[in-house]
Amino acid sequence: MGSRKMNVDAAIKEGQNSFSVGLVLRDDKGQYIAGKTRHFSGSVQVVEPETISILEGMLWLEDLPTGPIIIECDSLLNVNAINKICLNFLELGHLVQHCKNIINSREGVLLVFARKHANKVAHLLAKYPCELKSFVINLSPPSCLLETLLSDALMI
Repeated sequence: MGSRKMNVDAAIKEGQNSFSVGLVLRDDKGQYIAGKTRHFSGSVQVVEPETISILEGMLWLEDLPTGPIIIECDSLLNVNAINKICLNFLELGHLVQHCKNIINSREGVLLVFARKHANKVAHLLAKYPCELKSFVINLSPPSCLLETLLSDALMI
C-alpha cells in the first residue's frame, strides 16, 4: 500500500547502431502514472542497455516524489550485480556502482527481478519511437500499450 512500481527494459535496434529504454511508473493498484522512453546511439551488447535502463529509472526517481518504490527489471544478471554488496570491476562496473549509490542514498528503493511476461509494458515502451539522443515522457499511455495494460489490470 502506498508504494509505486517502475518497470524498466531495453530494446536494441538491430542494424541501426542504437537502443532505447522504456520506463513505466504505476501506483500501488497497478494503474499507469507515467512512462518514459529514451533513445541512445551506439552498438552494444544486451547487458549494457539493460543496465542503462535501470540507471535511467533510478535517475528518474530524482524527479519523482519520495516514498517506497519497487523497480522491476527482467535482467537477472543486472539485478544480482546491483543488489550484491561486493565491488564490480567489469566494464559496466561504473554504471552498476552508480545504481548502488542511488539505492543507498534514497530510502525505500528496491530493485527486483521480473520475468519477461511481467515486464511487457516496459519492453513495448522501449520500442516506442523517439528521436535519437532524446527522451519522451508520456503522462497518458500511448495506444500501443493499452491492450497490455488492460491485460495486466485483469491479472491483479
